[in-house]
Amino acid sequence: MLEQCSHVTDQRWHLCAPPGSGKTLVGLELARRLGGRTLVLSPTTAIRDQWLGATALFGAEPRTFASTDLARPAWLYSVTYQLLGNPGQAERELRDAARRLWLAEVAERAGDSAADRVAVVERDEPKRAKRELNRHVRVLRRSLASGEDIGLAPDQLLGPGTAELIDRNAALEITCLVLDECHHLLDWWALVVRALVERLDSAAVIGLTATLPDPGTAREELNYTGLLGPVDAELHLAAMVAEGGIAPWRDGLHVTGLDPDEAAFLDSWATSFGERLDAVLLGEPFIEWAVARIETADRNLF
Repeated sequence: MLEQCSHVTDQRWHLCAPPGSGKTLVGLELARRLGGRTLVLSPTTAIRDQWLGATALFGAEPRTFASTDLARPAWLYSVTYQLLGNPGQAERELRDAARRLWLAEVAERAGDSAADRVAVVERDEPKRAKRELNRHVRVLRRSLASGEDIGLAPDQLLGPGTAELIDRNAALEITCLVLDECHHLLDWWALVVRALVERLDSAAVIGLTATLPDPGTAREELNYTGLLGPVDAELHLAAMVAEGGIAPWRDGLHVTGLDPDEAAFLDSWATSFGERLDAVLLGEPFIEWAVARIETADRNLF
C-alpha cells in the first residue's frame, strides 16, 4: 500500500482498503514520514480511540503523544467529525450557506441593501425565494465538485460557529490532516472540510475509506472526488482473503417465519407509514410542487 502511495506528489492521498487491512497503520506511517502535528477526523468515538491506541505500535506513549482534547498539547489529535458541527443539521447548514451566496450575489448590485432586498423577497414572494435558494444550492454543490470560483471562499459560506471551530483547528499548526471513513464527506461536510484544508494551508491530506461512496447522482460523485481526487491506492477484499489477512466469508440465507407479535408490529408500522405517506402525496404542497416541476420541464422542452 505504501509503495502504491509513492507516486503521489501533491501531498493528497486517497486510499481505499477493507476493514482489518491496516488503513490506520498506513495513515500513521504517512503522517510520521511527513512529521509535525497530525489531526485525525473520524465518524465515531470508537474509531477515534483506535487511532490513539495504534500510536503505541510506533513506540509512542498514547497518553502523552496523542489526545482527543484540542486544548492539550499533543503530536496527534484524534477527534470526531462532530467537532466541526452536527451531522443532523447538514442539510440546513448547506441551505444557510446557499443563502449567504445569494446575499453576496445581490450585494454586487444592491450593496448594503442586499440583506433587506432578500428579506423582502422571502416575505412577499416565498415561491421565488425558494427557487433562488435552490438555484444557489445547485451552484454551491457544483463548485464543490469542480472547484470553480463562485465569489465566496469556503470559510465565508460557513456559519460563525463552524468558522470558529475551524479557526481553533488552524491554530494548532497541523501539518497533516487525516480523514477517516472519508466517504461520508458529501455536500455540507465537503464544504466544511474544504474550508479546513484551505485554512491549514500547506498541510497534507490523507483520505481513508473501506467503501467508496455510492452516490445517488453524478453530482455527488464529483462532489466527493473534488475534495480528494481519484483513488491513489486500493486493496481489494478478495485479495486480502486470498492472502489470509482477512477471514473468508460465506453467503447464506436462513428463512424463518414471524411470530404473531412481530407480524402485528410490522402490520401496524406499514399501516402508519402508508397513512403518513398518503398525507404527503395527496397534500396540496406536494401537488403544487409536482405541477410546477412538470410545467418547468414543458417550458424547457419548447
